[in-house]
Amino acid sequence: MQQPILGFPSGGIYGYTHPFGGYQGSHAEYIRVPFGGVNCFPIPESITDEQALFCSDALPTGLMGADFCDISPGDTVAVWGSGGVGLMAAHTSRLLGAGRVIVIDRVPERLELARRHAGADTIDYTSADSVPATLREMTGGRGPDACIDAVGMEAHGTGVQHLYDRAK
Repeated sequence: MQQPILGFPSGGIYGYTHPFGGYQGSHAEYIRVPFGGVNCFPIPESITDEQALFCSDALPTGLMGADFCDISPGDTVAVWGSGGVGLMAAHTSRLLGAGRVIVIDRVPERLELARRHAGADTIDYTSADSVPATLREMTGGRGPDACIDAVGMEAHGTGVQHLYDRAK
């Protein structure tokens, strides 16, 4: 499917849909791992599957997003998305010195996890008039020092864009 769109085929990407190979992501119950004997390593017996799960994707991706922000002590970091990657981005932002983390999402359970496990303030974008205005208000008019997009490539929105995505 990539040839007509991109002009060349790219490699498969775990966790993406059929245009990129259709390989399940690391959070799937079962995944196909080509060359698994070459590019994987065994998990020590002392680590549970649940503990190891986040190290496969969410933790390194969230940490990478936070690291790219070059966070200084006391910075305010805004994280869009509170799935596994967003939660890890929020948590690692704190570990890197952020004084405040604000997580933006629409799923109440995910926002609760961000508050409880990452100590984040949260914004439900479905009930906020304007996320940028809310961020400015929460930061005394300054806005965040850094922003992390942890929504994902194939996130589903609401309204007309959601209908368009469904039709595709």
